[in-house]
Amino acid sequence: MKELTAYLYKEIPITKAMGITVSFIDSNTVSLTSPLSPNINHKDTAFGGSLSSSAILSCWTIIHHKLDEITKHYNLVIQKSQINYHAPVNGEFTSTCKLEDEKDWIRFKDSLLKFGKARITLQSEIWSNKRLSCTHTGVYVAIGEKNKVAGK
Repeated sequence: MKELTAYLYKEIPITKAMGITVSFIDSNTVSLTSPLSPNINHKDTAFGGSLSSSAILSCWTIIHHKLDEITKHYNLVIQKSQINYHAPVNGEFTSTCKLEDEKDWIRFKDSLLKFGKARITLQSEIWSNKRLSCTHTGVYVAIGEKNKVAGK
């Protein structure tokens, strides 16, 4: 988890400014925890942009983690994002993304390896003080570096 947090700090510098740490990771789930203080707004709650960034990043991180086990030759971006804010966040918050359907992942991975590009839709949730605060749905796209993804 420390290595992945360090990677995020290096490659996505806003994660360090937000105080994001990888608090849990396994083969299908990642959780990112953030303190309130660097993400606070004028109402003493978490800034919506910080919440959105954390939600997006949890999905991005699980894809990155799983793809890095297969290939290092890809670019991963978000294509579409929707977030719903259900309750104010007034403390530490955790964004979690869980790959629910293994078939979706296999289709995504196989498409990247075969065609050099792939798309997957993932959801994440943000919890704070034992309540659901936000839900996010995003479409993520991986594009392989020409002739490298499939080992050509």
